[in-house]
Amino acid sequence: MDGDSVVLSCSRKRIEVRLHCIDAPEKDQRPWADRSRNHLRRILPDRVEMIPIERDRFGRLVADLYSDTPKPQFINLEQVVSGNAAVYRRYCSNPKFQQAERKAREAERGIWSTPGLHQTPWRFRHDRHRARSNPQ
Repeated sequence: MDGDSVVLSCSRKRIEVRLHCIDAPEKDQRPWADRSRNHLRRILPDRVEMIPIERDRFGRLVADLYSDTPKPQFINLEQVVSGNAAVYRRYCSNPKFQQAERKAREAERGIWSTPGLHQTPWRFRHDRHRARSNPQ
């Protein structure tokens, strides 16, 4: 779907999953959103292990995703390591995520290569919502 949400098929049921601890650029934040989504598509194997965390306010399952092929990988964390998502600190206390984001920022990878709201998708959503609520 995008850089922090996927649709999984589990026992022939379609499950919309929001990746825990991360926030990727919104679809309107091009080219960053496209890059984030494409990276997630590249690293997501055909089969994943999903560890459910909770349901969000939209009813989506919030979860951690892991792959074991071709090499073991924590998918959520890899989006941050690669610079394709920011840590959603409001919902994440795992220090591995903060450390990974700090390294991605220092290396100016992905969203950290150019300043802007694509680095803070939550602020982009907030500003967009405020603009819709208060048209000039």
